[in-house]
Order: sequence, then C-alpha cells, then structure tokens
Amino acid sequence: MGVLNRQARMYLQGHGLPDDMRGFAVRRACAVRFGAAGKRLGWDVPPVVPFYTRVHVQQRSWKKRVWGPRVVPARVLAPSPEVAGSYVVRTSANEYHVATCLFRDLRWAENGYEIPPPKKFRLREKTKVASVQV
Repeated sequence: MGVLNRQARMYLQGHGLPDDMRGFAVRRACAVRFGAAGKRLGWDVPPVVPFYTRVHVQQRSWKKRVWGPRVVPARVLAPSPEVAGSYVVRTSANEYHVATCLFRDLRWAENGYEIPPPKKFRLREKTKVASVQV
C-alpha cells in the first residue's frame, strides 16, 4: 500500500491537484503496477493512458436537453472499473464521465472539431464472438 500511496502522491503533486483526487490516482497506480506484472509474465497488456492527460471525448448532449458541443475537452483520471478498456475523465465543466474513446490531436475546423482519420490496421487472426441467449 505504501508504494501505491507514494505513487498517487507523486501524481497529485506533479499536477497540483487537491487531495480529494487521491482515489483516482491510486486506481491508476494499481493499473500501472498490474500492467508491469502482466508484462513480466508475458501477457499482452495495453499501456495505460498517462494521468491527467488532456484529451477530447464525445458527449451526448441530448441528455442535458440542450444542444451543446459533441466533443468536449477533458482530463484522464484513471481506468474505469466498470467498463473494460475505458477511462474516467473529468470534463472542463467539472463533470465526470466514463469514456471508451479518447481523442488526441484534434484540430479546430470552421464547423467544429476535426477528428484525424484512424490508423489502418489489418486483422490477422479470426476470433470467436460470444453469443448471448435471451
């Protein structure tokens, strides 16, 4: 626990954040240590997005019943425990969201943000898809 608390304190002090964000910093420190242990075992563990990274996320503006921008600036806090491969982010309006898709390097266009095209990749192996029975 001491190692995780020291690493969390380092994240918070490095970005000048208050102590009430410690839970997010500890969760990220746990994810980093789990990933390092998995790599030593030979697992294919994806890297964790750095703490408090500036990104853009898509937001559903129809929930607020007002029209707003669909892409809002946010900061990455920690991996989300509820949804695999997603992150807890804090938007510029101090709202917390779970985002599965993070955008970097957005450019402002005349009618909003311009998202760069995704990198092309080739699926090399076929995998089975789980079926759900209702």
